Amino acid sequence: MKNGALSSQFPYVGLVNGFASTDDNLRAGSTNYAYIAATSGVPAGSSAEAVPNAYSQATGTTKDAESAVWTLDESDPSHIVLTPTWINTDGSAATTQIVYSPGADALALVGDYSLAALSSNRATPRHPSVETASPQTAKT
Repeated sequence: MKNGALSSQFPYVGLVNGFASTDDNLRAGSTNYAYIAATSGVPAGSSAEAVPNAYSQATGTTKDAESAVWTLDESDPSHIVLTPTWINTDGSAATTQIVYSPGADALALVGDYSLAALSSNRATPRHPSVETASPQTAKT
C-alpha cells in the first residue's frame, strides 16, 4: 500500500517491529508486536528487514520493518476486507490480531493479545481474530 504523506522518504504503509519486541516474530506465547507505520520497501513474502522507516527516524531506535503486508479482499462488495500479514523469521505467516494502544495512540499487530507488551497500555482488539493471508497474496 502506497503512503501519500511521507512518500518521498517512506513510500509504503507497512509494519515496524515494536520497541519492546524481543525479536521479529509474532506468535502465541510472545509479547512481541508491530506498529502500523510508514516504511521503505521490503520484498513480498520476506520477513522484517532493517530498512528506513518513520518509527526508527522519529525515535532514533532502529527497528526492522515489512512493507508488502496488505491483502485486499473485494470478493463481497458489501464487506471489503484489508488484511495485514506479518512474516516471521522462519518464513511463516503469523496469526495476528489488530489492536489499538491508547498509550501509544497507534494501531498494532500482535500474535498473542493476552501477553503483548501493548496490553499494559490497555490495548484493545479492533477485530476479533485476523487470520493472515498467504505470503504469496501480499502485494507492494
